[in-house]
Amino acid sequence: TLDVEVPILYPTAEWKAEGAPSNDATKELKRLKPKRIVGQMTISKSFLHYHPEDDTEFINSLMEIVYDTLLSQMFSSKEESEDAPKGLFNGLSATTISNVGDLASLMSSTKNGSNGVFVLSPSAEQKLLALNPNLYDNGKIYNREVYVVSQMESDYVAYLDLSKIVLVDWNILGCDIDPVSLAHEAKVKLTTNYYVNYEYLRTDTIAVGKMG
Repeated sequence: TLDVEVPILYPTAEWKAEGAPSNDATKELKRLKPKRIVGQMTISKSFLHYHPEDDTEFINSLMEIVYDTLLSQMFSSKEESEDAPKGLFNGLSATTISNVGDLASLMSSTKNGSNGVFVLSPSAEQKLLALNPNLYDNGKIYNREVYVVSQMESDYVAYLDLSKIVLVDWNILGCDIDPVSLAHEAKVKLTTNYYVNYEYLRTDTIAVGKMG
């Protein structure tokens, strides 16, 4: 099987006398199955004939849309399906963000320490800037790094530790060039299959909000 198991951690700490047995931190093993992103593109044969040097550019464009599809699923609240993994925000209660101060509350609700970063959708960033044009201080919010992810679900804000995202790449990525199936239309079809999955390791280090 190609499945991979990753540990979901629930660390604990407690006072114990010297020599007293301690309780083991709990964890569960999450089995990740390869999920497939299929990217396709059609190109006219005449264009390829006169611009053969553009082959690599077409393939790169196809790979870009595949990675866009990955990020739009990852930074979302979408349900898991047979085809796709669940979004990182699925199952989490989203706090309503109605002012910039709510971002501080989002931070304090996690156990990130100094490792947390803000991830914003473009629409959330615009609304936060409308609330406070001085949102950023040297490119940061509350002295934390900020990433604006264009593929992120609209109006969402997340505070998380990026190092807790485990991305499993089965390294099965290639591009098939099919000159036959669309030959009657004088076209060539490019197809790529990308096998990937992901998981967030510690749910106490991620909090999400949504602009109200």
